[in-house]
Amino acid sequence: MSTLKRVEKAQTTLVFEQPFFATLSMALKVVEDPGHPTYSTDGKHMWVNPEFDASLSEPERVTVCCHEVLHPALGHLWRMTPLSHPDNDCRQRAADNEVNWMLQEANLAAKARN
Repeated sequence: MSTLKRVEKAQTTLVFEQPFFATLSMALKVVEDPGHPTYSTDGKHMWVNPEFDASLSEPERVTVCCHEVLHPALGHLWRMTPLSHPDNDCRQRAADNEVNWMLQEANLAAKARN
């Protein structure tokens, strides 16, 4: 199964189980890109590394999709400093920790490697 089909299947799962996350996820254009280490987003696109995606189980893929859509939903992208800023790595980890905590609280966290 192709990367885009796997992501589409995860989005379909969200439609039935988590419509809020499904709506956010389907607003992003999914782009297969081996240049990204995992998944990433700019609020308009969700870039997916095909090799990383193939290593995920279906529940992990659903969790990673939820993780990515929460970044723009929470305004992380617009409050982050430019990538070249020395504090950006720390801020990125803080944003990831916040998102992962929210997913755990909502019982949506598979053991995703994000």
